[in-house]
Amino acid sequence: MNLPRKPPVPTMSGRLELFSPILESFTQKAGAQPIFNPVLGYVPRVLKDQGDKNTLAADEFYFTSGKVPVVSHASTNSNNALLAAVTEPKKGQFMGLWMNATKAKSLGLSNGQKVVVTNLRCPKVKTTLFTTEMIRPDTVFLPSAYGSKNKKLSVAGKGTVLNELMPYSMEPIAASFMSQEFTVSVRPVNS
Repeated sequence: MNLPRKPPVPTMSGRLELFSPILESFTQKAGAQPIFNPVLGYVPRVLKDQGDKNTLAADEFYFTSGKVPVVSHASTNSNNALLAAVTEPKKGQFMGLWMNATKAKSLGLSNGQKVVVTNLRCPKVKTTLFTTEMIRPDTVFLPSAYGSKNKKLSVAGKGTVLNELMPYSMEPIAASFMSQEFTVSVRPVNS
């Protein structure tokens, strides 16, 4: 197969462009705005409301959340045996806040310690720290809770409720919940 080294692309830039006629119509009616650019481009994230929006404080982290593998592959909310098998042996990994071990040590924090996680836009939660080298030093990860506040479930009260930590923030185009566009600080419970 003999393809030219630089195949031409029939766009204004000569490169592959993702274009949206719907966003073009928004631009024509509302004027040019970064979130209405009809050619897919970068929209800067807003993680902080105050201070330097590009620099993290020593105890400040980007926030991520999700499910640990066993939760992704099995339903545990109201299954007593499965919930106990998943949560008891590995409490930190499956229910605690993951933080880089080197970063935790620099902050005077240790594995298994109770910490307060404060969203810089809304309330704070308490959880147990799990230190690992499997996460970036500027990021923390909190697994989804196991029905912690749902009184209808027969087994509840495990993990940290993510909704109490996340600000109510909607993405303006798709109207999706922006659940990780904020930073958190982490401190020992007694500080």
